[in-house]
Amino acid sequence: MFGSIRSKTILLLLLFSFVPLLVSRVVIYPRVWKAFREEEIHDLQHVGYMQANLINIWMHERKYDANAFANEFLVSSFTKFSPGDEQFTRLTSHLILLAETYGYKEISLVDNSGKIRVSTRGDLVGVNVSEFDYFQEATKGKTFVSNIRPSKFPTPNERNEMEIGVPTLFVSSPVRDIINQIVGVICLRVDVVALSNEMRLLKMGESGETYLADKNGFMLSESRFVSTLKEMGLVKKRTALELKLIDPETGQLTKGVQACLKGESGYDAEGYRDYRGVLVLGFWHWLPEYEWAVMSEVDVEEAYKTLYGLNKALLFISIAISLAVVVSVIFLSRRIIAPILQLTEVTKKMSSGDLSQRATIDSRDEIGQLAGSFNAMTEIIEIKNEQLASVKQYLESIFDAIRDTITVVDKEGTILRVNQAAIDEYGEDVIGKNCIEVFMGKGQTCDGCKNREVVEKLRPSSHEHTVPAKDKVVLTQSYPLLDSKGRLEAIIMVSRDVTQAEETKTKN
Repeated sequence: MFGSIRSKTILLLLLFSFVPLLVSRVVIYPRVWKAFREEEIHDLQHVGYMQANLINIWMHERKYDANAFANEFLVSSFTKFSPGDEQFTRLTSHLILLAETYGYKEISLVDNSGKIRVSTRGDLVGVNVSEFDYFQEATKGKTFVSNIRPSKFPTPNERNEMEIGVPTLFVSSPVRDIINQIVGVICLRVDVVALSNEMRLLKMGESGETYLADKNGFMLSESRFVSTLKEMGLVKKRTALELKLIDPETGQLTKGVQACLKGESGYDAEGYRDYRGVLVLGFWHWLPEYEWAVMSEVDVEEAYKTLYGLNKALLFISIAISLAVVVSVIFLSRRIIAPILQLTEVTKKMSSGDLSQRATIDSRDEIGQLAGSFNAMTEIIEIKNEQLASVKQYLESIFDAIRDTITVVDKEGTILRVNQAAIDEYGEDVIGKNCIEVFMGKGQTCDGCKNREVVEKLRPSSHEHTVPAKDKVVLTQSYPLLDSKGRLEAIIMVSRDVTQAEETKTKN
């Protein structure tokens, strides 16, 4: 049957026609899938780590505010004032101004017995809060961040209506008098809605979201799908403290939340069911300081939409080409083999990361459609990279907009990056220099440098020090920046000028 040259030629042409398709389907497509999936997970990890770092910085700013407010002279004298006094009225007005300026829902000053003496909410004056941990821990000399919990007292909710059970977060710090004795506690009620807004700074497409969960598996921030969840009957008012992150199919906590509550950071590229019952890709990161889980998830359908479309396109094109080969194999062989080889080469380069490649096949047949599908896929991937670059630029804008100087150094103290405030303060040529040289001057040392402690213990630290070149006193808070394996990548130093505060303290 296959003894003639013609038969053998047809057989070879058939084989040569199908081999490139087989290669693209069995070899190239899986590589593209793997490369694309790795890119999706990398993007998800990047967003997750950036979100965790933003939350850490945001919370440490709240703790810094509590310390700073507690150290003000007027605040430290609050036990001497009584309602109706001029100083009491002045202090109340000052607390209202601080709350409005820094975005706190309320600020209260509590004496050592647990009684609220001064508050931005007059109805709270006289209330005893001695039973709460944020008061008890602060009286021990700690700056404390409470768990997010339902309010025990009527509290304004999102609609400014008084409600018991509103999700509430307190940051407290001891108030000391001029002889450094603890005379009370300052309590800042943080707007949990503002925390949810922080979780939404990083965009993740149409279905992606990042959210916080507590150690019991309850969501702490507001879900972007809250309207859908209300329609499903899963929540009544809000997702914070109301929605337990349960997989509807198993009745157990979702796979990502379960893993994160074990103190692990990780991801799932295959997909698992989220609290809506939707299959999602997930990345999770544990914040041990607050016992919070940072979850980043995006629907599998959206994440792999391009590849699913490519898969269908390849299947359709393969069938079309197979039928065409059966009808006129000799005629089509010369037009198919060379384009498929070219397309295979382009695909290999794409799978290796070179997205500038395009398939230059100018035909209107199935191979041209295949080339168009690959080119469309490449363009979509490039668009995603541009979106990631846009997110990066957005974060850099936030980074440069922060008024405090931020310096990123390696473990030897070499400056890797600074924000605009640091450039304005120390000049544009600080990159690559040692931080001690920039802050203290050439030939100087910093005996009280806390960066060594951050390197050794991998936990935040802070200290005040002078900057001789600027004749000022700054409070520097150092945070370790860890990679996915918990290894130190860099140290973020956030410095705030406290010269005026120190001068005021000295005068008093």
